[in-house]
Amino acid sequence: MAPDPDRTKGLYDKYRVTRTDGSSEPGGKHESCRYFVLDLNHDRFARPALIAYIRACAYEYPKLAQDLRALVGKTALGAPGKETLAEDDLAEIFQSAPNHPLWRALMLLIDSFRETCIEVSKDPRLPDKETHMSIGGIATMDDLVEELEARAGGA
Repeated sequence: MAPDPDRTKGLYDKYRVTRTDGSSEPGGKHESCRYFVLDLNHDRFARPALIAYIRACAYEYPKLAQDLRALVGKTALGAPGKETLAEDDLAEIFQSAPNHPLWRALMLLIDSFRETCIEVSKDPRLPDKETHMSIGGIATMDDLVEELEARAGGA
């Protein structure tokens, strides 16, 4: 198989995008806008990128987020109709960790939860029990990362 030339090109104008409302035509509001196209069927990085976009727009554009969630569900891991992760998908994630986009997304999610636990544990208004639970959450996240990294190393 020939090497993929896109791996060395970086960002370039690969697609021409026009808006259906005509506003990308000369003189239109979106004449000079730049667009980034995601190929949900072939690009394994597209799905995590779209999930991040869904999280970012969900509050202001709930209907768009709902529609995009449905789209992501239909194109999980770039496989049309594949709606869940199978065991062999998980094996692929562990084998290519830390370079797999879902691995990186998982690590970011764990780190975000860990940081939330740290911030909550600093709140002086919390009862001791809740502070201890937050500190326990930090330890749990640390243990989880250690376990996942160990499994990835042995995959």
